[in-house]
Amino acid sequence: MSQKAMKSRSFTIGLTAAVAMIAVGVAPAVGAQVAPTSASGSVTSSGIVDIPDHKQRADLSGITKVGEKLIIVNDRTPNKDVGQAVFTAPTDFGNGATLEPLESLPNLNVQKLEGVTTTPSGDYVFATTAFDRGDQPEFNVLLGWPANDPAKAQILGSEDGAAATSGKLRSQLVKTLGTPFVKIEGIAASKDKLYLGVREQGPDFKQAEYVMKIVTVDYSVTGGKLELGKMDPNVWKMAPSNSSDLKAPLGLSDLAFDAKQDRLLMTTSYEKRGAEPENVAGYLWQLPLANLETGKPANLVAKDSGAPLEFTHKPEGVVSVPGKGVMVLHDDDERLTTVQAPDGPRTRSLFEAAYDFVAVK
Repeated sequence: MSQKAMKSRSFTIGLTAAVAMIAVGVAPAVGAQVAPTSASGSVTSSGIVDIPDHKQRADLSGITKVGEKLIIVNDRTPNKDVGQAVFTAPTDFGNGATLEPLESLPNLNVQKLEGVTTTPSGDYVFATTAFDRGDQPEFNVLLGWPANDPAKAQILGSEDGAAATSGKLRSQLVKTLGTPFVKIEGIAASKDKLYLGVREQGPDFKQAEYVMKIVTVDYSVTGGKLELGKMDPNVWKMAPSNSSDLKAPLGLSDLAFDAKQDRLLMTTSYEKRGAEPENVAGYLWQLPLANLETGKPANLVAKDSGAPLEFTHKPEGVVSVPGKGVMVLHDDDERLTTVQAPDGPRTRSLFEAAYDFVAVK
């Protein structure tokens, strides 16, 4: 979600004959230089889901799969209770389904969840806030819990004696990225590493720039307890050229790990101030873990024609659903975009969120 009261600085965009990537940023980093051939994909179905409280806005910001259920987070937290911002749905839900609250999460003051992921084993869930308000502990939290027992949710990456916030993790993010202001909007987990997607960074939120960066953190499970390890000082980063008519500036908006293909799925989104529906758009990418480790760029998912597969919504959640493809969940904020409802296309209600299923070749 954007908290901007400002003009975002744009990426420097180069015009080339093919999709290319250039390294940007201020942190010590591994830089992506030239993009390989784009992946091919197409939208196979679209629809909407809604949250139970129709007085609240469905600003759905992350999604993951646990068994035969999806876990979905909202970046609005009613009554300062994180349990009211986490929902579930069966993987075979239909267009127009209403999400259900996730039961048993402890009553924690955790604000603005921006991403959620599951370990490849399916045993543990991680959820992260944006880490974009350094002076407010509840906005700087990484949660982890056993997938079958949300009541045991714990706050990870805390300083000694400050278990209500992930202060140590925030300090590491600031040091590694090299700026006081950071904004996390995606998280993915392999068997022993967390990948945190960075959407914005800068001297402060008023001077922040959109970025596409990934920070890697080791984690382990000891006696059923999740523990964070070291943070890799090398930051993966890339910025797209405008040769394929990508809207700019783009910022990373979610990550998901696809264990079967040993890749990260990544969404990026464009947003312009104002409530007009055309002020949002987004794209889907795939990033082999080998590329992440060597600094090579992600592959843009394009149509068979070669044109970018562009969403007319703001994608903020991505997950692979066996038998259905890649699900992309959108967060259009206050914008009354057109959605594919069960009874046909119409203007979105604020308690609804749009989604697309994409077949990626």
